[in-house]
Amino acid sequence: MEKLPQVIATETGVNRIVCENFANGCGASIYPCEEAGDNIATFGILRETGEAIKNAKEFWYMDHAYFARNKLAKWGRGYFRIVHNAFWHNGEGDYPSDRLEKAVPHMNEWRTNGEHIVVVPPSPSMSAFLSLESWLDYTIEKIKKHTDRKIVISRKPTKSSPQKPLKVVLKKAWALVTDHSNAAMEAMIKGVPAIMTNPQRRFSCIEDIENPLLDRTILNTLAYQQWSLTEIHSGQAWSELTQGVSK
Repeated sequence: MEKLPQVIATETGVNRIVCENFANGCGASIYPCEEAGDNIATFGILRETGEAIKNAKEFWYMDHAYFARNKLAKWGRGYFRIVHNAFWHNGEGDYPSDRLEKAVPHMNEWRTNGEHIVVVPPSPSMSAFLSLESWLDYTIEKIKKHTDRKIVISRKPTKSSPQKPLKVVLKKAWALVTDHSNAAMEAMIKGVPAIMTNPQRRFSCIEDIENPLLDRTILNTLAYQQWSLTEIHSGQAWSELTQGVSK
């Protein structure tokens, strides 16, 4: 039987909501960040949870889902991913498509032409947490060695820095390159090939950017790595995580 982790929760917000449901589902107890030990479970990397993860020997990481995210996720609605000793599932495995079809009813045919490469850098918080500050410059330099196509950088818009939505820049894209962002999943759903460079989630490669991988089986796997709050609260998520269904 899997040893129960300490569930490390903040006082408020989506972290608290998801952590409380996770603790109920696996029968674990909730602790504040300052009491985090070697084996923990928590949501996100903000408000000291990231430091708790870095100090732990084993951790269960929770965050927003790969698919069917909800705009009201701050209230605990929608789906959430749970990963063991990583921040994203690597996508390996052989799973049916039923959960994916429930979360994503329609996917476009693969794109056969395109004008530019979309590059999605890590968010500022993840960039600092994972020491990826040089990722964007390094990646652009590498892309230019393998294609002459225009490069379009796509970041999440903020009030001080408005950006074109990802769905807009994907319209004429040939491929998308990111370290780990779920933008890769959005691209593949739209029929745009994606490349991910993070060791925890490496998929395709920049060297093949002019002949990108056209394979969406990774999406079937990821659909089996996310759960609703009801499924987390009931213990379904913990059971599947620890009994091999989602590994």
